[in-house]
Amino acid sequence: MSTSNTINNHYNIIYERLCALKSWTNEQKIHLVEIIADWTSKYEHSIPAQLNNNLKCLRELITHKVIIAPLLPIETIFKVIQSDHIPAELWFDCLMNVVEVSSDNNNNNNNKNKILFDFTPVTIPTSSNMLNSYLSEQGSQNDEYCSILDQSSINDTTLTEQFFSLASSLTMSTSTWHRLLSEESLEEYQTKLLNNLEELYQLKWDKLSVELLRNIFTNSENFNNLSSIKKALFVIETIVVNRISIKSHIERIINNITKNSSNRWMNELNKIVNEQGKSKSLKILLQELGEVNSFINLDNLEQQYKKVMKYYEKETIRMTSFDIQTQENYIDKYYKIAIIIQAVYIFKQVRPRDIQILSLLLFIENEHKNRGRLAQIRTGEGKSIIVAMLAVYLALESSKKYIDIITTSEILAQRDAQEFASFYQIFNLTVGHNCHDPSENSNYNFDIIYGTVTQFAGDLLRTEFYLNKEVRGDRPYSTVIIDEVDSMFIDQREHFTQLASLTPGYKSLNIILKFIFIFFKKYNITENNEFIIKQENGFVKVDAVHFISEKLNDKQLIEFPEYRRSYIFFKLPKWIQSARRALYELQLDVDYIINKDNEIIVVDYLNTGVSQINMHWSDGIHQFLQLKHNLRMTPEHMCDSFYSNVTLFKKYKYLYGLTGTLGGKSSQKFIKKVYNIDVIIVPKYIDSIFDIYPNQFADNRQLWLEKIRIECHTIAITNHRAILIICQTIRDANDVQSYLSCQHSNIKLYLRSDEHTKPEEVHPGDVIVATNLAGRGTDLKILTSAVNYGGLHVIVTFMPNNSRVEQQAFGRAGRQGQPGSARLIIYKEYNNVISYSSEDEIQLVEYWKKKRNKFEKNNMNEAIKEINRIEAKDRLLVRFLDVVHSRKDDLSFTDDILQPGFSSLRELWSSFCDQDASTADERFSAFANEIEQKLELAITTMKETLSQPYTSFPWHRDNEQYRTIHIANATCNVLCQLIVHPKYLITAGIKMLCMKNVFEREQRALTLYQQAINLDKQDFILHYNIVLCYIKNDQNSINEAIKELNIAVTLLNNEIERRKFLQIHDELSTQTSTDRSCIAELVYLEHVHSILGASRDQLCKFDEDKHEITCRSESWEVTLSSFENTHFNAIKNEIYAEYQEWYSEGLVWVFIFEIEPKRCWWKTIFIFIMGIAQIVGGTFLCVVDQWKLGTLMVLNGTFDIYTAVATKITNDFDLVNYFKQKVINYGLNLLCITSTVNNLVKPISSIEHVGIIGVTADSIHQLYCTKGFNIKTLTNIALNSMNIADINKHVIDFLKQIPERYKNIEALISNDFDQIINQDTSLTVNQFLGMLDNDSLFGGKTKEIFRIVQRHTPRIKYIYNGNNTALVSYALNTMDDILPNVPIIDTLSLALPYTLNRIVKKEIFDINSLFLSIIRQINSKNEEHKLETLDIVQKVLYSSDKWTIFEQNKDKLNTEICQLLHPAIEREQKLLTEYQQIMNNPQVLSGYCQIFKFSNVTFGTIQNQLKNLRREIRREQTNNRLLAQTIIAFVDELSKTSSNTRNNSKKVTDTFKEYLSDSIIRPIIENACEQEMDINDKKLTEKFTKALIYIQEQQKRIR
Repeated sequence: MSTSNTINNHYNIIYERLCALKSWTNEQKIHLVEIIADWTSKYEHSIPAQLNNNLKCLRELITHKVIIAPLLPIETIFKVIQSDHIPAELWFDCLMNVVEVSSDNNNNNNNKNKILFDFTPVTIPTSSNMLNSYLSEQGSQNDEYCSILDQSSINDTTLTEQFFSLASSLTMSTSTWHRLLSEESLEEYQTKLLNNLEELYQLKWDKLSVELLRNIFTNSENFNNLSSIKKALFVIETIVVNRISIKSHIERIINNITKNSSNRWMNELNKIVNEQGKSKSLKILLQELGEVNSFINLDNLEQQYKKVMKYYEKETIRMTSFDIQTQENYIDKYYKIAIIIQAVYIFKQVRPRDIQILSLLLFIENEHKNRGRLAQIRTGEGKSIIVAMLAVYLALESSKKYIDIITTSEILAQRDAQEFASFYQIFNLTVGHNCHDPSENSNYNFDIIYGTVTQFAGDLLRTEFYLNKEVRGDRPYSTVIIDEVDSMFIDQREHFTQLASLTPGYKSLNIILKFIFIFFKKYNITENNEFIIKQENGFVKVDAVHFISEKLNDKQLIEFPEYRRSYIFFKLPKWIQSARRALYELQLDVDYIINKDNEIIVVDYLNTGVSQINMHWSDGIHQFLQLKHNLRMTPEHMCDSFYSNVTLFKKYKYLYGLTGTLGGKSSQKFIKKVYNIDVIIVPKYIDSIFDIYPNQFADNRQLWLEKIRIECHTIAITNHRAILIICQTIRDANDVQSYLSCQHSNIKLYLRSDEHTKPEEVHPGDVIVATNLAGRGTDLKILTSAVNYGGLHVIVTFMPNNSRVEQQAFGRAGRQGQPGSARLIIYKEYNNVISYSSEDEIQLVEYWKKKRNKFEKNNMNEAIKEINRIEAKDRLLVRFLDVVHSRKDDLSFTDDILQPGFSSLRELWSSFCDQDASTADERFSAFANEIEQKLELAITTMKETLSQPYTSFPWHRDNEQYRTIHIANATCNVLCQLIVHPKYLITAGIKMLCMKNVFEREQRALTLYQQAINLDKQDFILHYNIVLCYIKNDQNSINEAIKELNIAVTLLNNEIERRKFLQIHDELSTQTSTDRSCIAELVYLEHVHSILGASRDQLCKFDEDKHEITCRSESWEVTLSSFENTHFNAIKNEIYAEYQEWYSEGLVWVFIFEIEPKRCWWKTIFIFIMGIAQIVGGTFLCVVDQWKLGTLMVLNGTFDIYTAVATKITNDFDLVNYFKQKVINYGLNLLCITSTVNNLVKPISSIEHVGIIGVTADSIHQLYCTKGFNIKTLTNIALNSMNIADINKHVIDFLKQIPERYKNIEALISNDFDQIINQDTSLTVNQFLGMLDNDSLFGGKTKEIFRIVQRHTPRIKYIYNGNNTALVSYALNTMDDILPNVPIIDTLSLALPYTLNRIVKKEIFDINSLFLSIIRQINSKNEEHKLETLDIVQKVLYSSDKWTIFEQNKDKLNTEICQLLHPAIEREQKLLTEYQQIMNNPQVLSGYCQIFKFSNVTFGTIQNQLKNLRREIRREQTNNRLLAQTIIAFVDELSKTSSNTRNNSKKVTDTFKEYLSDSIIRPIIENACEQEMDINDKKLTEKFTKALIYIQEQQKRIR
C-alpha cells in the first residue's frame, strides 16, 4: 500500500474512533483535529513518513484505555503529542508511566485515584523541565498533587520504562532524531521473544513456568508495546546467560513478574544473580589486575572503589533521574562516579559490574597528568557501557569537554548513539553521530558524537583543506574514545582518509593504462620489468619501460593530451609495476572480491576480513584489476587531500581506547611510543570453561582439508557441538565449505561484510565457515542447547599473522562464563609458515608461533619508521595548506568561481606527492615558492584590474552592475594566472557562464576556453563548450559555432576509434570475448557523438536572413532516457557512471538549439498600415451611419495593428488568405448576413484580441458621441501614427503593389494549369505525378509525398524581375532538379501499405486457387471417403485457423489427403505469420532501410541502381519472404518508365499547384519584397509600439 493510501486509512480510523469517544468534549475533539491538521500541513509534502508515523501512533493510542477511560487529564495527552522533542514512538510509554506511578503510589500510600505525571526524562533543549511546568499548572487546581510530589523517597525504577525505550536524546532537534532513529519492527521483536522463550526449556524449566511467562509477556498490554517486549527479552537473556534453573529461583522470578509492571521485572532477578555468586569477588579482581598490570597501586584502587560504593550505597542509590538532571555540583570524582552508577541502574535495571567500575577508575586515574589510557577488555565484558560511563564522566568535568567516540563501522556508531541516547539524557547531555552528509545538517552540535575514523578524518579535511568551517564549527579536538583500538592503531596504522572526487583529465589516462594492460597480456614481464621478444637475430631481452615509452611516442598508434606527457612518462614505471602486481600477484577471493555491482572491493584478509568498500588501490592497480576481470574501467583519483589515522588521533588532547586484544609486549610498546599513553589489561568478570586443544599440522592442502573434516565430524556430529571455522581467505573458506558439504548439509557462510550477515543464532551441530570477519567484533548468540553440549568450538585454519588475530578468533568461544574450545589446524603452504624439521605437530606449530612473535616484534620496530614517514607526509599537507590559504584575505578559495584555481593547485600538490617521498622535505621549499609566486601574480593581476577607472557604457545601468562586471573581469584574469591544466579552465568557463548579472558572460568564458586551447587542442569537450559562446543571431558567429562543432565531432570520433582499436580479446579463449571494460563508455560516447552531429546539422540550416536562434542548456543526464527500453538497459548503471565521469571532464551541458523564423518586416509594416486604413475607413462609415460595416472595419483594423506590433509576423504569414479573409468579412456584411452567421465565419481567436476590440469599440462610441469628432481629426491621428512608425510615401507606394503581386500569383496558378503541366513538364515530373493517382504507388498520399518533396526543396535563389511566365517556367524546371534528389527511403513508409496490399492480394489469390485445386483432386477420386474424413476436411477448410485444426486432426486423415492439404495450409499460415510480423514489428524493416541509406538511392538514380539494389535486397538475411517480395515490388514500381501522357486527377493537380505556389513561386515574390524593404532598421518594433500607444492616447483625449 502506498504512503498516501496508508495515511488516508489512518485519518478515517482516527476520526471514526474520535467520534465514538463519549468522555471527550466537542472542544477537546476539535482541538485534536486541529493538531492533526497542523501535522498534515507541516509534514505532508516535506516528510510524509513523519506524518504517517504520527498518525499510526495516534491511532494506536486512541484505542487504549488511557484515552478511553480516561485515566489522566486530556490536556496532558495533548502536551505529549504536541511536543517537538518526544518522538511518536514514546507517547504511549510516557503516558503509561503516569498511570503506573499513580497506581503504585495509591497502593503504597492509600491515596485517592490521583495521577502523577512524571515527565523527568522528557526535557526541552533549554533544559526547562516539563514536570515542573505541568505540576505548577495543576497545583492551583488540586493541592493533593503536592503531597505526592513531596515524597522524595520514590524509587526511580518506575521511570525505567521511559528510559529503556528511548532511542535518542530527547534534547535533540527533530531532524537529528530522524537521522538516528531507524524504524524498528514490532513484528520482528515479537517473533524474537517467542523464539527466545523456547530457550528456557533447554535450562530444564518446566512447561507451566514457561507458559506463565509467555502469557504475561504476550498479553495485549505487553505484546503490542515495543518497550515491554525489549524488557522481556532482557529478562530472558539474563536468565539464559546466568543459567538460572533452580526451582525456587524460577518461582521468585515468575511471582515478581506476575505482580509488577514491566519496569520492575528485573528487581528480583538481579537479587538472584547476586546470590549465585558466579562473578569474581572484588578481592580476586584486584589480585588478577595486579598480576597483569604491575604498575597499578592496588591498595589505592581498592580505596577509590570503596569511596565510590560508599557514596552509592548511602546517597546516590536513592536518586531519581530528576535528581541527577538537576545535580549541579559534585562533591568529588567518586561522588560523580557513584551518580553514574545509579544512572546505569536506571537505564539498564542492572548495576554496573565491579570490573566495569574498576575499569572506569583505571581510565581516569591521574586524568590531568596523563594524556589518556588504553584498556584490553575482553569481548562480552560490557565495553559499550564502559565507553558510555567514561564519556559521561569526561563530559561532566568543570571545563566542558566534547567527546568523540570512534567505532569500527557506521552501523555500530548509529546503533550506540541510538541505544545510549536516553542514558546521556539523564545528565542533560546530547548525543549524535556523523554518519551522513555534513551538508544536510551539522553533525557536531552535540556533547557526544559517535562515528567512524573515516567520517571524523573526512570532516577534518573538509574543515582544514576546504576551509569549510561550518562542518565542525568551533568544536575542539578535546577527547576521543576509540573502540577496537588495536586495529586502528596497529593494523590500520598506514591507513589514511581521502575525500574522493573525480579528477578532471584523469579519464584520458585510461587509454594509456589499457595499452599497458594489452602489452602485459601479450608478454610475460619479469620482476625486473623485462621480457623476451623474437627478432631477426634471435631472442632479445627488452626493458618494458623503455619499450612502452617508445610505443607511446608513436602518435599513429596511440594519442594522449600533450600537457599530460611529462606526467605519463613519470608515472609509467609505477603503472608497469602496478600492472604486474594486479595480473600476477593479487588474487580474487583473497586480496579482493567482485561485488554484485561488478566493482572491485579490497579485502583486509590478514587482519579483519572486512570488505573495505570505500578503499581503492592507487597507481592504476584498481584499473588493471578491472581490466583483468573485464569490468568497466573507472578513472584514477587524484590523491591530494588526505589525513592519516595517526594524525587524526594525535590531534586530540586526551585519548582513550578499548579493545579485546592489545597483543604482545611489542604491540603495546609500539602504542605507548607513538601515542604517549599507557595500557592496562582488565581481567574477565567471570571465568570461562575454555580449552585450547593441541595444534594440528598438515603437509599438504588435501590432508589439511581432511583434518578439518575429521574434526568437524567428531565435534559436530558425534558430540553435537557447534563449530566456527575461521579461514584466512574467502577462497580457502569456499574450499572448506565445498569439502565439508558431503558431511554437513546446512553449512552457514559468513565470508563477506558487503553481502553476508552474521548468523543470528548458533544451534547444536551447526557448522559456520567464515573468514577473519567472524574473528573480530562478532557476537554469536550460542543457544542454551548448544551450551549444554559444550559450547562453541573454534577452528582456526591458518597461522594468524600476530597473536592479536589469534586471540580475537579464539575469543569467539567461552564468553561470559560459557564453555568453549579452540584449535589451530594449519598446513605449510601458508606464506607465514616457516620451515622446521620437527615431526611433532605441537612443537612445530609452537616453533612457528615463536618465529611469528619475533617477526611481529621486528614489524613493530619497522612500524615506528612507517609512522614517521606518514606523519612527515601529513605535515607537508599542513604546510601546503598554510601556503595556499596564506592569502585567503586577498584570494579566498571558498568562492565558488575560484574553486577551479584551487583545484589546479591541488593537482600540482598531488603531482608533488607522487614523487620520491624521501626527498619531499628538500623539494618542498621550491614547490612552495612556485605556489606563492602564482598566488602573488594572481593577486597582483586582480588588484590591477579592479583599480582601473570606471568606464561608462550605454549598457551599464548602474555602478553596481559595472562593479559586478569589473569583478568578473578580474576573476577571469586570476583564473588564467592560477590554472595550469586545461580541464580546470573548462570548469572555470562553465562557472563563469553560471554567474548572474554579468554582462557578456559568454565572452569571458570564451577567453578561458581559448586559454585552455593553447594548452590542449585535442579535447572535444573544450570545443563543444566553446559552441555556446558563439550562439548569436549572426551568421558569422553561427559559422564559428559550426566550425567548433565540426572539430568537436572529429575529435570525439577519434576518441571512439582509439578505444575501438584497443578492444581486448582473450587469446586463450576459443571464442572472442566481448570487452566489457569500455563498452559502456563506447555506448555513451556514441550517444554524445550522435547528439553533436545532429546539433551541427541543425546549425547548418540557420539562415541569418530567415531565422532567429536561441540556445538552452540541459544536463546530459536528461538525454539518458533514450536508453530506456533498449537492449542497453542492461548496462544503464554503467552508462550513468560514464555520464558522471564525463561530467567531471567538463561535459556538463547538452546545448539545445531552437531555430525559429525571423520577423518579416515588410509584411509587418503592411499589416500595420492596413490596420490604420481600416480604422480610418471604418470610422468614416460610422459617421455616415453605416454602423455595421464601419464597426467591423474598425475592429479588424485594431486587430491588425495588434498583430503587427504584438505578434511575430514571419515569412510564413499567408497574405493570400489574409486578403481572402477580408473579402469574406466585408462581403458577408455587404450582403446583410446576420451577426450569428458572421460569428461562425470569423470567430475571435483569443482573449487578448477581445480586450483590444472592446477598447476600440468603446473608443468608437466615444468618438461618435463627441462633438469635436470629424474626419480631419481622425485622418490626422492616422497620419501622425504613420509618421511615428516611420511609414513614408515610398513604403506606402510599395505596399500598394503587394495585393497586385498576389493577384498575379493566383492568375499564374489558374484553371488552365493542367495544360501547362502537359506542355511544359518533363518526363520525370510526369512520371512522378503518375505515382500519385489512387491506383498507383502513392495513391491517397498526395499531400504527404509533397511534404517530403518540400523538405528536399533547396533555398530558392531566383531573382524575380516581374516576368510571370518566366517564373512559372523556372518553377517547373526546378522540379526536374528536386525530384531526382529525393531519397526513396523517405517514401518507403508511404508506399509500403499499397505495395504490401498488392502482394498479399496476389498471394491470397494463389493460395485460394491452390485450395480449389486440392478440392478438385479430392473429389476426382473415385473411391468413397469416410464421412468422418470429409467432415474433418470441411472443418479444416472452413476454419480461420486452418493450421491448428489440421494439426489437431491430421492423425485421423489418410496420408494422401494430408500430403494434399499440408502445403496449402502451411503456405497460408506462413503468409499470416509474416504479415503480422510486418505489421507488429517495424524493426524487420531496419535491414532494408540500411540498404537504401548506404546505397543513397534516389528517384533519379534508382533505374541505374536497380540491378544491384535487387541483389542486395535478396542478400538480406530474413525469414520473411513476404517482406522481401514487397520491397522488390516497391523498387520495381519506382523504376518503371512511361512516355505516355496521362491525365492526372484534380486532387493531384491541385496539390501540385499548392506546392509550386507555397514552395517556389510565392517565396520568390516575397523575397523580392523583402529585398526592396530597408530591413536594417532594428527599431521598427519600438516605432510600431509607439504608434499604437499614440492612437490610444489620442482616443482618450477626444473623449
